Amino acid sequence: MNAIERRPNVAIFHYNLACYICQLGDLEKAKVRLHRAFQLDPGLRVMALDDEDLRPMWDQIATS
Repeated sequence: MNAIERRPNVAIFHYNLACYICQLGDLEKAKVRLHRAFQLDPGLRVMALDDEDLRPMWDQIATS
């Protein structure tokens, strides 16, 4: 069982997974994880806009 299955309401787990997925190039899956992270902790949006791992998604993050 992975961390998200054990603790599905921990925003940073979703956020970190989004970073990894983004780096692998699957922006749609990363978007889903980020959306969940932002639902759980809206403050993560500011962090995401400065996170180099999420650079390919900065435009989407800023406008969503």
